[in-house]
Amino acid sequence: MTDTRSASTPRPITYDRRIRFSDCDAQGIVYNPNYLVYWDDAFTDYMDAVGCSWDFMVSMGDDVVLARTEIDYRRSVAMGQVARTTARVVRIGRSSIIFEYLTVDADSGETLVEGRQVQVIVDHDTMRPKRVPDYLREMIRVQEGW
Repeated sequence: MTDTRSASTPRPITYDRRIRFSDCDAQGIVYNPNYLVYWDDAFTDYMDAVGCSWDFMVSMGDDVVLARTEIDYRRSVAMGQVARTTARVVRIGRSSIIFEYLTVDADSGETLVEGRQVQVIVDHDTMRPKRVPDYLREMIRVQEGW
């Protein structure tokens, strides 16, 4: 995770993954579904960075579930290279939060994959959707500089 913000500007939340043999398919490139694992790691790092770890959410009676993923594959990456994923929130709805992800080759900056995910806030006990809590709205607002 990289923190490059001043006190008044949003910080990009990034997750770096050095590509390993286990990430690759028979072609020697990252197996497509593995990018979703990298996005999940970036999501976790984002939530931790804003002060809203999963443990904290659960202590508040909340949880989060993935409802939708859109992903566009642009370029492949091979073992030994580093895939850098940046996560940011682009919209908060009543019960959902839309995250945008951009995964690039850390050395060249070339886009590997990009897309969005819809995360839905749910009651931890019932797993039914609920309003995005004010504490999380504020944490995201501060992070994104809104």
